[in-house]
Amino acid sequence: ARGVALGSGGGGWVRGGTLVPVRWSMELERALFRIHQRSIESEELGALRLRVGRVLPAAFVVLACCLVCAHGRYVGRSRCLPEALRRAGLWNSTSDTPTLPEESLGEASIGAVDKKLVEKWAENRPGGGEDAVAAILEGRPPDTSAAIPAPLPGATKGQEKTLASYTFVFDRELLGFQPHLLKSHSFKVHNVTLTEACLDGGTSGLDLGVGYAIAHLFEGFDGFVVNELACTFRSRGYLVRLAGADGSKGDLWAWGAEEAEGTGGFGLAELSRKLVLLAKSCVSFALLSATTGSFIRVAVNASAVLLFAMAAAFPQMATAQGGCVPSVRMLMRVFPWIGVHIGILRGAGRPLGPLLKARLAFLMVQTVMYLCCSLMWRVACWRLTPEGYTDQVFGLYSAVELFNMVFVRTPESAAVFPKLAGACLVYLHFYNLSSLFPCHWLVLTTCSVACLWAAIYCVNAFEALALSGDPFIPATPTVAHPRGVYAPQLSPAWTLEAAPLWTMFWPVDPPTAFPPDAMRHISDQEYLGA
Repeated sequence: ARGVALGSGGGGWVRGGTLVPVRWSMELERALFRIHQRSIESEELGALRLRVGRVLPAAFVVLACCLVCAHGRYVGRSRCLPEALRRAGLWNSTSDTPTLPEESLGEASIGAVDKKLVEKWAENRPGGGEDAVAAILEGRPPDTSAAIPAPLPGATKGQEKTLASYTFVFDRELLGFQPHLLKSHSFKVHNVTLTEACLDGGTSGLDLGVGYAIAHLFEGFDGFVVNELACTFRSRGYLVRLAGADGSKGDLWAWGAEEAEGTGGFGLAELSRKLVLLAKSCVSFALLSATTGSFIRVAVNASAVLLFAMAAAFPQMATAQGGCVPSVRMLMRVFPWIGVHIGILRGAGRPLGPLLKARLAFLMVQTVMYLCCSLMWRVACWRLTPEGYTDQVFGLYSAVELFNMVFVRTPESAAVFPKLAGACLVYLHFYNLSSLFPCHWLVLTTCSVACLWAAIYCVNAFEALALSGDPFIPATPTVAHPRGVYAPQLSPAWTLEAAPLWTMFWPVDPPTAFPPDAMRHISDQEYLGA
């Protein structure tokens, strides 16, 4: 989160061993400041910021409580599968372990039974009271001599239904076998049903518990099934969701024995594991933040080339002739870090095509590299995650870095927002690494709300107030000095052109870190502008 906010430096350059007055004159920063200024001065957006800022703290607290509830109830727990395996005769009572052969397949389904149907069946039967009804709904054998029919008498479509179906194997090769091959080679298929009420721990229908409703809303049934299987068998496994009634396969999850074993408690080994995971989380955050920050900076800097390409390709659509596309001359004034190069080429009578093609090619290469990084991160670190989860995490990083680049301008925001957003993103990595299959979407939503809360707080508390401050103070962002934090301008070329990418890693300082003589030019620029 630090990358773009702290890397947009600005001010003075070193010559002959002396520090020339610190200056903020990069035109890219001026263009971004105009977006920042218009957004904050908008009355509609200001009223919306205040309303959202009041709601977000409560939303974050509610989501955090939901995360604690859902994680403690379902992650790393096997509450229903052992009992279902006992009913199917796949449990060794002596060793208290499952006995599913490795050369067989397990078909697991999650079903729901209407509570009124069970109550009607249990009427006038020995032991058919409330305890027996609850046991049947949860998939446990009731303490009654009456047999449990399957399906229950009088069941209609919708009263007994399959909510999700999965196939589980120990060897991945078995997933590629067609049903007739499995039958011809005498592979056994064991069917096991987990009831919705058992996962809920209570009843079904409208009486579903809050913990189950929260987990199912964000995670679906996949998280339940993966945790039940991994914590029951404690071995490698491959799980595929059946996507349709025709048996077509959907998403696939795979894990190793060491991932399923897991650890717990508060011993020295567990503390060491947590510290290693925390270090990995910090490294992952630093790399992803730097990668995303670099791409966002390149994209913002180079995306203006698209407008130049459109203006050059369709000159008849220029606004000077009543069209909707700005003219090249107008774009040169708006985007001078590109316009300076175009002005040189046009002055020499050279075509603009090679310059525009080179910049577009550079933008395309950077985009492909960023997408490859996302794919690599999914394969290396987030193998066992829901479909599309990695893309959403990268989207959160992009939003944080873009906010840094556009809106983090005062010394207070530069000191507060990167730390808060960085803590949320480190926790996101740490949580995902700590468990085999945690509540992915719920923790991502919680961290996203926390980052949004921190962003709106910084805008309301620091940025909005700074715009109404004294413009002659260097810490106040203005058009003359678009940020209130500074870094040495090491090259006079940065006056018009964008600074190199490596400057995003240069730490910036508040105005008080520089001598008064170095900052005097900032006030002079403001006086000249006034």
